[in-house]
Amino acid sequence: MKSELVARGLTGSRLAMHLQVPANRISQIIRGDRSITADTAIRLGIFFKNPPEFWFKLQTNYELAIARITHEETINKTVLTVAFIVKKVLAKDELPFFNGILPPS
Repeated sequence: MKSELVARGLTGSRLAMHLQVPANRISQIIRGDRSITADTAIRLGIFFKNPPEFWFKLQTNYELAIARITHEETINKTVLTVAFIVKKVLAKDELPFFNGILPPS
């Protein structure tokens, strides 16, 4: 959003005024401290003449990127894969989530 504001010669405060929202909402979104809500997505869509879904997709992509950076390695180590579960079932072991077996690291 910041690059879009710069390209249009707008400040966050000016955008907030046009959207009729508190200025801190826009500044928090720009800093990544606040998510784009449905209300804000609709307002941004009207102002920039694009669909609200565009703003939600940007928000979702941002959240996924942050989650990958901060949590993906841990999640990959702890989530049981289908292949691991099938291997245990075919070996006639109990299902891993019932007996505490974790996949090999």
